[in-house]
Amino acid sequence: MKEDILFIGIGQAGSNIAYALKQKGFQTFYINSTNDDVKLLEIPDNLKYHIPGATGCGRNRMKALNYTKEHFNNIDNIIMTKFPMFKHIYICFSTGGGTGSGISPALLSVLSKKYQDKNLGYVAVLPKSSESVDVKTNAIECYKQLQSLEYTTNNFFLDNNSSVTDFLEINKIFADDFDKFVNIINNKSTKGNIDDDELEKLIMTKGNVVFAENIDGHLQVSPVFSKCEKVCEKAFIINNKDNEITIDTISEKFSKPIRVFTGYNDDVNSYAGLFGLNMPTSRVLELQEEILKDNEIIKINQEKRNSQKLDFVIPDTLKENTQKVSQSATFDLESEFDAFLL
Repeated sequence: MKEDILFIGIGQAGSNIAYALKQKGFQTFYINSTNDDVKLLEIPDNLKYHIPGATGCGRNRMKALNYTKEHFNNIDNIIMTKFPMFKHIYICFSTGGGTGSGISPALLSVLSKKYQDKNLGYVAVLPKSSESVDVKTNAIECYKQLQSLEYTTNNFFLDNNSSVTDFLEINKIFADDFDKFVNIINNKSTKGNIDDDELEKLIMTKGNVVFAENIDGHLQVSPVFSKCEKVCEKAFIINNKDNEITIDTISEKFSKPIRVFTGYNDDVNSYAGLFGLNMPTSRVLELQEEILKDNEIIKINQEKRNSQKLDFVIPDTLKENTQKVSQSATFDLESEFDAFLL
């Protein structure tokens, strides 16, 4: 399965996610509006595409979108020429930036409609609460566009507001979890196994996805994922005999899955993947509330700034010593400069 999956990183955040997956052996490609986004990553030039003439987007989603429109045929041709054999394509990006946030929804929409024999999914990052208003606004605009996508399948929402404070560590944890997911078919046991067909069904499931572990008898979703809704369509479980995950364990946090695929491996802690979840709208609504609060603070500060008027009056003693320049004074400009040139 791994050899069928391509990750495309767009923008700096997306490139960092793709690069973390590259370390796990996945094929990756990188699209950016400035070379600065990837110059510190060890990536061959033939796996990078710098949009011609672009010098960055500066968190301007419309600028990035116009780049996509202008250069789509070139981007499309490069992806499908370099990677025609990949069936599953995931686009990685930040919702709050400019390049990834602006390009990715449109690119996903067009590619998923044009190549319906391929599976298009995405890995999107939601911003921290401490981010600026423009970042949060970009995230909400991007999220609305992602909601309208009809033909994408798996989507993963990583949350920079999670308890894991280092975003590079978030990327690493996700890469480890995803790698563990595509390798579930390698867990072999006489008790039961997950086969290639079942893995394919999971990866083709539309909707949000999270990974979780059994911690002290309870299902604990990985902290890197955004708050997710309860509706669950499918799940996989890899069980250790000493701390098994059951459908009831899943039902404590989610609805009962319609289909569950179960494998066994006594050498690992029991873990699971939940598929077909609703998008994390509750977290995006929190961002919306944060923007409104931030806006109120900005308004108050503006009002304070506008109300700060100086009432200082120059003392008469200073006025008396002030020499007034006669507005009617006459002089010869050439003579004035000549005096300094002597």
